[in-house]
Amino acid sequence: MKKTLLLVLLSLSFIGTSYAEYELKVLKGSGNNKMHFVNGSLVKKVHYDFLFNINEVKELTKRSFKDKTYYVYEGQIITKQRYLSLYQKVQEEKRIAEEKRITEEKKAEEKKAEEKKKELEQRILFIKNYPGFRNLKPGLHYDELKEFCDLRKYYWVKCYGIDNIKFKAYYSDNDLLERLSLDMGPIVNTEGFLSVIGENDSNIFIKMRKTMGKNYSRDYGYSERDRQLFNEYEKSRLYEVYSKGQVVLEISNKEKDWSSDLWLYIHYLDPSKAETFLNDNRPVRASDDDF
Repeated sequence: MKKTLLLVLLSLSFIGTSYAEYELKVLKGSGNNKMHFVNGSLVKKVHYDFLFNINEVKELTKRSFKDKTYYVYEGQIITKQRYLSLYQKVQEEKRIAEEKRITEEKKAEEKKAEEKKKELEQRILFIKNYPGFRNLKPGLHYDELKEFCDLRKYYWVKCYGIDNIKFKAYYSDNDLLERLSLDMGPIVNTEGFLSVIGENDSNIFIKMRKTMGKNYSRDYGYSERDRQLFNEYEKSRLYEVYSKGQVVLEISNKEKDWSSDLWLYIHYLDPSKAETFLNDNRPVRASDDDF
């Protein structure tokens, strides 16, 4: 009866009081012999620990103790009525905070989308004058290119319904077009040998060389000696390079059955790749003074 009365008094005394307001004492002893006092009254260790740990509970919550529910807020045991009132307040604060978070997140997404749109517009404006085939220009994103042609990575595809030309795209890690290659097909009537420029104006290479010369400034090309070495299979490729390396005509030998054909490719490169290509393939020749 005495223990029950003590528990009732202790339970009632909990309400609205933080543990710091209690006189909590642990007398000397160890194990089961250690004695715990609250306001001079002897209590069990579990009672003592429950009251002591209340101070660590900062949020609004419920705690069960000896089949009884206690309502705790900011280190205090409170009444159920106050708990319900605070609960509604907390829920309203959470709702307002969530609405604010959603609004701020939406604004951030709209700002990001607007910045991306401006970046795209500036980038498209910047690369507008890049060399390329119609709308297919290095610097454009894969998604932007799909509007004109489905240029999949590393596959030869057909674009604009054009016959006799195949297209292949090479992208950066973030799917920006770095190089666009066009397979123009064989250079016919060559019998595997490149003749002197100008002998056959119907030659696709001669035609494209004239076209590129009109549209772009020439950086360098192959020499007569390069042509001779190419015909002797001492060189695998010949290049005509334009517009600071952004446009390249390539002639190469393509093995076919027991013979080889001369094949023409056109490459459009972004400025970074173009600079690398320009430097790596620039001819270094001996002059008369070297001998």
